[in-house]
Amino acid sequence: MKSWISNHPIAVLTLLSALMFLPGLSSLPPLDRDESRFVQATTQMLETQNFLLPFYQETPRSKKPVGIYWLQSASTETLSDAPWRQIWTYRLPSAIAAWLAVLLTFAIGRELFDRKTAFLAGGLLALTLLVAVEARIAKTDATLLATTLLAMWGLTRAYAKDVKGAPAGPLAFVAFWGGLGLATLIKGPIGPAVVGLTLIGLWIGRGHVRYLKALRPAWGILLLLAVIAPWPLALYASGELGFIIEAAKEDLLPKLTGGQEGHGAPMGFYFLTSYLTLWPISLLALPALAWNWRNRLDANIGFLLAWIIPSWLMFEWVPTKLVHYILPVFPALVLLVANSARQGLPALTYKWAYRAQVLFWGLISVALSAGFTVAAILFNSPLWIALPLTVIVGIGAIIGLRGAWQRNIQQMLVAFCVLSGGALPWMASAYAPSLSYFWVSPRIAEALPADTSVLAATGFHEPSLVFLTDTQTKLVAPEDVALTLSQDPFAVGLVERRKLKKFNEKAQELGLEVVVLDEMRGQNLANGRDLTLHLLRAK
Repeated sequence: MKSWISNHPIAVLTLLSALMFLPGLSSLPPLDRDESRFVQATTQMLETQNFLLPFYQETPRSKKPVGIYWLQSASTETLSDAPWRQIWTYRLPSAIAAWLAVLLTFAIGRELFDRKTAFLAGGLLALTLLVAVEARIAKTDATLLATTLLAMWGLTRAYAKDVKGAPAGPLAFVAFWGGLGLATLIKGPIGPAVVGLTLIGLWIGRGHVRYLKALRPAWGILLLLAVIAPWPLALYASGELGFIIEAAKEDLLPKLTGGQEGHGAPMGFYFLTSYLTLWPISLLALPALAWNWRNRLDANIGFLLAWIIPSWLMFEWVPTKLVHYILPVFPALVLLVANSARQGLPALTYKWAYRAQVLFWGLISVALSAGFTVAAILFNSPLWIALPLTVIVGIGAIIGLRGAWQRNIQQMLVAFCVLSGGALPWMASAYAPSLSYFWVSPRIAEALPADTSVLAATGFHEPSLVFLTDTQTKLVAPEDVALTLSQDPFAVGLVERRKLKKFNEKAQELGLEVVVLDEMRGQNLANGRDLTLHLLRAK
């Protein structure tokens, strides 16, 4: 068995990725707000057959380039039929991208280190919490990770072959420039910024960029333009080039100048949150960084540090911060972790810092373990679903803490497999969907009468409601809900308790009498607000 695993690393990493990324794709309801905005915009592309500009209802969605919408459209149109409301078809590109990221991490590791280190790094990336989460969300970040890694593999190959004095070959050229182009179509300048900052870091550390010759920049820029240019040219031909300008004004510039949409955070945010986003691998992150820093003069370790440090500083400097922004740095981190783990976790200079971070990791793991059952009790989820998670995470945390305290690397790796492989697929496929108190939109969609002509909602305007009901769903003021019901006997109104007074005043003015079809309670995950919703229809 051990020899089969060592002889078939890609097959093993593929099986591991399937375990970590596929469960929950269909059972986890659409998430608010970003995922549901993406999938609704893609749905409207399929409805209108306009694949040039994404729209969310009547509003152009200029937040991101068109690449992710094309991928989701291709997946959904191939695997489902109208009205295209099966969420898993939109999520599949993210799951595939996460799998490709695992394989590309292995490929980068092969260029820098030996096969076993590369295999360990690929496996560790698959077990990481943030990667497992993003693999199940139909938005840009998993795909950005894969496309950025494609470019980084090309750069890594050119760099590593230059160190060895060997030719890089044409694949490095195609991967580097093609990956940059694809990353740009997915999320604009973020992928190229990570690659560019790595080049700056390498120039500072190595004093030359000789390896760039293998990437043939003159021809490469033409390849980059060939990948990127068709979309803006099509926008120009249709008179819609202003879409790109609006994207920069509405999405990129606000992130650089302030905490966009309330997502500001101080410097150090990513360092602190990495203990959760990298969990459970974060147990090894600090000692791995310390050991690799002591060996930073090694050419391959220096490459990974040049990848991590400038990009990490960029993400910490940008005022707008969300935990997933740092994802393109994670493969370099797990490669350093794998490299140090293969050395048997050498002794550290500051033992107190090592023990403090072990205890911090333990607190996070204990909080997660207890949190599953506590949340199930508070929100009436079945305990039989929550208790296995509590037990698995508790056992894994004990194994990990014992291994860390004894500096036993094999025990820690076993703990990672127990924690991620045992807990994350069950959490995504069974536990999270069972917390029905938080999944308001699916309950509303299920409660709608079959003959509903249109839904008019007030007090709950989340995009998941539009995706699960209909593009024509009205997100309006309470007075407009009353007006809609008075004009259409087959319309249904959704009124949140806080909006009932204004709705009733308008209904009385119109002489409208209503019947309550359903009343439901829940919590809006997007803002944490408790809801009491009334589903109404004219008598």
